[in-house]
Amino acid sequence: MYCCQYCFEDVNLILKIKEYDEIGNCDYCGSEEVFIIEVSNLTEEFDMLFKHYESTEPYEYFHPEIHDDPTEFGDRLIELINADWNIFSEKIVGSGTDEALLFDILNSNKRFDPDEYVDPHNLYSRITQAFTFVDPLEGWEKVWEDFKQDIKHSNRFFPEVKNDVFITRLDAILEFRTVYIENMDLYRARLDIQPISKMKAPPADLATAGRANPRGISYLYCALDEPTCIAEIRPWKGAKVTVAHIRPKKKLKLVGLFRAPISPFEFESPYEILEIDKILSSFIQELSTPVDPAKSEIEYVPTQYITELIKSKGYDGILFASAMGPGNNLVLFDENDVEIKAIDTILVNNIIYNYNHE
Repeated sequence: MYCCQYCFEDVNLILKIKEYDEIGNCDYCGSEEVFIIEVSNLTEEFDMLFKHYESTEPYEYFHPEIHDDPTEFGDRLIELINADWNIFSEKIVGSGTDEALLFDILNSNKRFDPDEYVDPHNLYSRITQAFTFVDPLEGWEKVWEDFKQDIKHSNRFFPEVKNDVFITRLDAILEFRTVYIENMDLYRARLDIQPISKMKAPPADLATAGRANPRGISYLYCALDEPTCIAEIRPWKGAKVTVAHIRPKKKLKLVGLFRAPISPFEFESPYEILEIDKILSSFIQELSTPVDPAKSEIEYVPTQYITELIKSKGYDGILFASAMGPGNNLVLFDENDVEIKAIDTILVNNIIYNYNHE
């Protein structure tokens, strides 16, 4: 049986199918004259995926003396996988074809081995739901909070409260989130009418503390779209704003700190994925949370520390979701990596606020 590139959304699987360089018709989604692969050639990847799940066994996921119906604690494997990952394409998700393909891949060459066979009729649960599950970063939230307090109020340059993850796991995290950009417009905004010569990073002696840079170290803050760069400078109704259109001079190597789904095929161990996801979430939360401008210098210290670690690894900058605008921000460590192509002056006509009563 053959599946094809259009059965999946996961980039790792699509690339593997294309690398096999075989053209034919798909037995699952019905696509014709596309890149195909025998399902058995994907079994190794899906065995890695299956490590995230177990059969919903008594005493591990429920107590049979108390709970009469195990269906309250388990689910079909395909339902769990579709909820947790972005693996199968919208073309087949929920159609039953995704479930058939899943078990054909998992059970290729296993049908006569009862110890290896994955029963499609069983109920399954996430390993994180087991009574015996131990979180690989149990207590991480406290470590992170202690680190923030330490670096803000006790040891600015040599924090004592530091988990091994900053040393042993940082490279893997950054490599996982490495992205490249070139040949695209970036945007930078400043209040009032400004000459083109004033639209890059401020001189180092005038650089105030920002979300990514300490006072006295000058980085170039940009956005991937115009509305976001304007929102980041907090203009008022009627304000005049100068927007620079910026182009990279080279391919920029960046760390993308986004909440994008992690592929289960990137790592051997499910615990490694859980660890990386939790660490990334902590960093991303800090970068994307609005900060009171009156407290910004001290509140930005933890993210400045992380940014300096990233810079020391040879990256050109970071990408992260804007705390103020609808899109993404980009911080470049060296303004000479880009050039300004043009500037525009705009007038802010209106500002809309969304809020909740506390």
